[in-house]
Amino acid sequence: MAVCEPGYFCGKQNENPDFGVTNFDNVLYALINVFVCITLEGWSDIQVYYQKTFSEIIFCLFLPIVFLGAFFLLNLTLAVINSSFGRTHKHYQELEMIAKEKARKNKLRKKNEEVEVIIDDDEDGEKAHEIGV
Repeated sequence: MAVCEPGYFCGKQNENPDFGVTNFDNVLYALINVFVCITLEGWSDIQVYYQKTFSEIIFCLFLPIVFLGAFFLLNLTLAVINSSFGRTHKHYQELEMIAKEKARKNKLRKKNEEVEVIIDDDEDGEKAHEIGV
């Protein structure tokens, strides 16, 4: 337990640290605090707050959160996100290749049609020329 310095009055305070965010009063705040701990951003401050408030043994709660959460679960989550992104990216690349192939075939088909029209015009012109037109 914290000891009051001389000249100060120790009493119960209803405000939570960090503008009221650091607490386990409800599920939302608890999830926020666990997220802060597993991202390793400010987890030691939260641990110190709880050690001063409750007991020095509170580190037994924070060790599994930090080591299992930060070094295992967070990396596992990032690996799943990376894998999902890779599959989606590959799928869109395949769709893009199919679209480019269709566009190339359409362009080639249009060129072939233009060539056929030109050939037909040339044949008609030759026949007309042969007739004497």
